[in-house]
Amino acid sequence: MTKDIILVVDDKEVNRFMICEIFRDRFSLLEAEDGEEAVELLKKYKDKITIVLLDIIMPNLDGFGVLDYMKKHNLLEEIPVVMRERQGGVSSITMKRSVYYMVKVTLAILMEALRGGKH
Repeated sequence: MTKDIILVVDDKEVNRFMICEIFRDRFSLLEAEDGEEAVELLKKYKDKITIVLLDIIMPNLDGFGVLDYMKKHNLLEEIPVVMRERQGGVSSITMKRSVYYMVKVTLAILMEALRGGKH
């Protein structure tokens, strides 16, 4: 059985480590330390990434820059994105008619979305 791929994007190594520890046993993981690296991984693995866990504030290219890239290349319709806010909250980002919608999610909701795979 092939594990789904989660792209974890955060400039803080400790945050990436903690997130990866939660999902390591059930999913394959890709890590990016900034938005530019995330875009490169999206280009390479766009057909294999199940979900993106994305920090908002990062050097070089922030989370909204990654969202802009994904929107421009129609990836938001295929790959769900969960953005992590600095205060520790998370928001689910989806695109409907070129508008971003942010919805608060819990770890339980995130796990359910991962079990269901891509929409």
